[in-house]
Amino acid sequence: MKKLPLTLAICASILAACATPPKASLPAGASPQAEIENVNTAIQEASRKQYDQLAPKHFEQAVEYRNAAREKMGDQAPTAEVLEDVAIAKHAIQEVERIGAANASSMQAILDARAHAVQAEAHKLQEKSFRKADNELSDFGRDMEKGKFTVDAEEISDLQRRYSEAEIESRKISQLGAARSQIEKAEDESAKKRTPALYEQAKSQLESAEQAIAISPHDASGYASAVNLANESARKLNEVLFIATAQDASEEVALTIWTQNQALEASKAALVKAETEAQSEQANLQSKVDETQKSLSALQTENKEYASDEQLKQRIEEIRKQFSPEEAEVMKEGNKIVVRLKQMQFTTGRSELKPDSYATLKKVEDLISAVPATQVVVEGHTDSSGSNQLNRTLSMKRAENVKKYLESQGLAEDLRIEALGRGAEKPITTNKTKAGRAANRRVDVVIETPTTL
Repeated sequence: MKKLPLTLAICASILAACATPPKASLPAGASPQAEIENVNTAIQEASRKQYDQLAPKHFEQAVEYRNAAREKMGDQAPTAEVLEDVAIAKHAIQEVERIGAANASSMQAILDARAHAVQAEAHKLQEKSFRKADNELSDFGRDMEKGKFTVDAEEISDLQRRYSEAEIESRKISQLGAARSQIEKAEDESAKKRTPALYEQAKSQLESAEQAIAISPHDASGYASAVNLANESARKLNEVLFIATAQDASEEVALTIWTQNQALEASKAALVKAETEAQSEQANLQSKVDETQKSLSALQTENKEYASDEQLKQRIEEIRKQFSPEEAEVMKEGNKIVVRLKQMQFTTGRSELKPDSYATLKKVEDLISAVPATQVVVEGHTDSSGSNQLNRTLSMKRAENVKKYLESQGLAEDLRIEALGRGAEKPITTNKTKAGRAANRRVDVVIETPTTL
């Protein structure tokens, strides 16, 4: 084949570099933000299925143009420019999905082995060997993108083995790294000489744990027991070796001392646990006692309040009976006591209290003093004779006169007393008869309390 002249080769290279990558179609009126999120979701899904390994070039292109679209949107670039990058990224990730789906079945064993290695953090703990395997897998992927990949069972098996080895070695490091370090430390401190039996035992259990991991690296239940035994054996080796060195004792004597220490520590731990449980039980018991006491106190308070309420109702009833039916009517309305003064009849057009009203008002004073009053409202009422303005003024004066009497008895020191003139707006009977009009010329004393009586 003839080679192209240098100039033509350079031009061809420049044209190839300047060529716009293929783009996927986007819906009319597409939202840049929504489309970027759609591409991002597709990228994440492809990565989860490890298709990024089977179509690395297209995957890199999808990420590159997604990032470019994000940056342009952040810079408030024209929507068309943002969507152009999104369309390129979308086409690239669609290609990743197509190539990955076409080759996943033949590469599934490798992908599974790689996923297990990632779970074991081989990309951190066996970085060099893991990266080398990834590079080879990327070579396979680039061939897939070009349509030149041919399945080679031997190469696939070899790559699968390398990922599995990386996983196993990573498991050994994470599960047994501490035990191995302890055994090496003990060896440096003459464990072979001072505690040979424990040293050999620790090495043997470490090897057994490593074998258990190699047999079932994906299943922790298959190696957890052996790993725990190896870690405990390495810890025991170092503790007994320390005693043997510190006391210049034989392995047998040091082991006896260690065993006694372990028993002592176990006893202390059991004692602490028992004390903690006892304290917890005592706290629970005290909590129950406190709750019982609290309930009892509440019940006692409720009983006292009930007794107090009953005594109050009895006292109100006693005072109510002091009013004759012709003198006043005492009514309970929720948290209010209404004393309708019947004998406090006023001369038409007049507001002065009659002398024979004072005895009745003294009983009202006693009733107010007997209850836990929070406020007293004295309401003046008239018959329908006269104008509304005149009646309101007259009823107000009548209420004010009763208020002044109650205040003169010292009630206003601890109690708010208010006077209201209702005029003829709230008659209790007809205004068409003389007797009815007389009944409507009245004063109602409303005593408010904090509780319902």
